[in-house]
Amino acid sequence: IHNPKLWFLQILGYVVTFVGVVFLLIWQSNVYTVKVEPRQSLFVSSEAPRSVWGDPNDPMCSRENLDSLQYQPSSDAEWRFVKPECIRSCSVSGSGTCVRPGDILLQDKSWVFVAFAFTEEIRLLGKDSTSCAAEGQGFAMDGQVCFRSSSYVIPKAEEFAVSFIQHFSIQLPESYIQKILGIKHLPTDDVLTVVVDEDDRIVKQFTSPTPGRLSIKEALSAAKIDLDDEISGQLEVLPDNALAGASRPKARITGVDLLVTLDLGNRHTVVDYDGGPVCKAVVEGRPGWSPWTTTDILDAQGSLRSRSYTGVRIKFKQQGLFAWVQLHPIIFAVSLGFVWMTIPFYVVFYIATYCLGALSDVYSGFIYDDVDLVQAFNGTSSRILETSFGYSDLHDLSEEDGKSLGISQQSMKRRTKMILEGYEELETEERDSFVEYVFRKVSREMPLSGVLAVQEEECIESAASNENLLLEDVMNIVDTESAQNRSLFERFFLDASLALFTQTKKGEKEQEMVLSTERTWTEMKNCIQTEGSIGALKGQSNLKNVIAAENLVRELLIKFRKETKVISSSLAHARAAPQD
Repeated sequence: IHNPKLWFLQILGYVVTFVGVVFLLIWQSNVYTVKVEPRQSLFVSSEAPRSVWGDPNDPMCSRENLDSLQYQPSSDAEWRFVKPECIRSCSVSGSGTCVRPGDILLQDKSWVFVAFAFTEEIRLLGKDSTSCAAEGQGFAMDGQVCFRSSSYVIPKAEEFAVSFIQHFSIQLPESYIQKILGIKHLPTDDVLTVVVDEDDRIVKQFTSPTPGRLSIKEALSAAKIDLDDEISGQLEVLPDNALAGASRPKARITGVDLLVTLDLGNRHTVVDYDGGPVCKAVVEGRPGWSPWTTTDILDAQGSLRSRSYTGVRIKFKQQGLFAWVQLHPIIFAVSLGFVWMTIPFYVVFYIATYCLGALSDVYSGFIYDDVDLVQAFNGTSSRILETSFGYSDLHDLSEEDGKSLGISQQSMKRRTKMILEGYEELETEERDSFVEYVFRKVSREMPLSGVLAVQEEECIESAASNENLLLEDVMNIVDTESAQNRSLFERFFLDASLALFTQTKKGEKEQEMVLSTERTWTEMKNCIQTEGSIGALKGQSNLKNVIAAENLVRELLIKFRKETKVISSSLAHARAAPQD
């Protein structure tokens, strides 16, 4: 429809629909993938440092450093960390109190605790002042109890490490395309573990089945926590230092909570692993109050030793999601988009044909075409007769049998010259080229002489090639033999006015036989009359006509003598048949 406003409305509709479809496809992009959560298991263990730890001669054990670690939450607090000393590992030679790895480590299936400092209180029963003083430096009588309170720092406790092994199983989705192409969902079962900090910077990485090993120092570095920095904030949990001249407490004394989130999947972008499983270990943490208290009985009299450890508690959290792109939701989304893009067309079409008043009536007249099979059948048949009449007027070639007729190229050229006489822009050579092209496409050899000519069948087919009802369709409707082979649906929906051609009643053939016989008798009578006039013809001066008439009569007599034998039986059979 050549209406600029309707075209603008349709184009505007296409633009709005396209933007909406794109937005919807992006918004629903999560449906293009199939997501599967894996089943996971985790085993966590702790490892002692491979280097020397718990050495009192370590530089951090200087008096200045140790004094900077003193902390007392309040003046009346029962717990306080004052006058600390470096405690030695039992693997380091020396005398006095020592600790073993088992004393400062505590672990479960998903977390590990490593002590960095502790306070110790020893209460000995059954001692007097003399025997209490003999127990060592720091012991003093507190009522009936020989008591000592000490504070200790464990040098290089951050060299302890955590080992963890992660296992997983997953139900892979079905994909026939990947089976055909030989593509695996997971190219390898080995898990690449990547330890990153809060900014997704890689701290370290390792591949299973080797257990992951993460030292406390590396974990603190990933969480951006320095044990010797003063803690800011958290005044309710960690108030200001009550000791004179002291500042805020340090994380080495109060402790640190670390959370390691193990995110297992196949779509992490932090590292390229060719589609294999990647475990992204994100380390987060903050300083806090992380105590752990143990109490031991020292003797049969009930003497006790109580230790309150503070340090780093590392918790592990598992999560995971595998995702693969699926083809069928993409095909569905694209198909849906194409369907939606047709909506503006139907909206504008409805407006143009129903909402514009008289203009809609005009548009509907051009858009809709009534199919009248009877009218089309009559029109096609009439135009075929018209073409046949024109062919009879134009043909100039004839075979000896009198049945094969044709239009020569010269005859076509003469008629084309007459038709195009008013078109002065076409030169003679151009008209001849036009005729030669059409003649070459339509002509074929005549059966006897082999001369190229346009025969009646090709002429009618070419003239009717643009008909809605083709010549072949007309023949199929008229042909009663092909009508008998039509399906039930074709017979049911055939136009009632054309059903006349498909009638095959029982007496129709016999009736046609009677009519044929009567025509034969009529022709025979005329032939006999013609034969009786031979003498008159021979008396004429035109000998050529007489001889031709004699030959004609002779041929007819021979033909009818052959048919005479079957006439009687045909008549008897036809008369005996039931009449319609």
